Amino acid sequence: RAAAQLHQSEERFTRIFQLVDQPMGLSRVHDGQYLEVNPAWEAMIGIARENALGRTAVEMGILTSEARKRLMAACQRNGGALTNYELELRASDGRRITALQSMRMVNFEDESCWLFTAHDISERKRDEERMQRMAHTDALTGLPNRMELAQRLQAAMHDARATGTQLGDRKS
Repeated sequence: RAAAQLHQSEERFTRIFQLVDQPMGLSRVHDGQYLEVNPAWEAMIGIARENALGRTAVEMGILTSEARKRLMAACQRNGGALTNYELELRASDGRRITALQSMRMVNFEDESCWLFTAHDISERKRDEERMQRMAHTDALTGLPNRMELAQRLQAAMHDARATGTQLGDRKS
């Protein structure tokens, strides 16, 4: 009876995992190899499940080794869990994806694993950058607008005060 309940529970988890429209995966803590990814992860990254399992994000070019080290360090600092950690991923077609990744350490088949989810915020980041450009440049000429000029003037005045020079003096 207990074995049957465990089997039902595992089947339910698998169905839910596969149906969630948020990219999700499971990777081993000790080597980072993927044990499972869902269809939403496949669609975002562009790598089929069967080509991802048994391989690492670094090996497939999804993350650089430095980015993975930073991710793991942040996770350790936060007690083995992260929520909405911003990182850059690379899809199989070379696209850069800015994502918010959340992850928790779980025990899966007697192994420590990361259960993770990623939320693609690339479009939102592009929109934010476009809004910043629009706020600081003239739409017609592309030149700095009054707001940008005022900020630059304030920074130059601050630097002049800090160095004891007059505004516009050239530094040698």
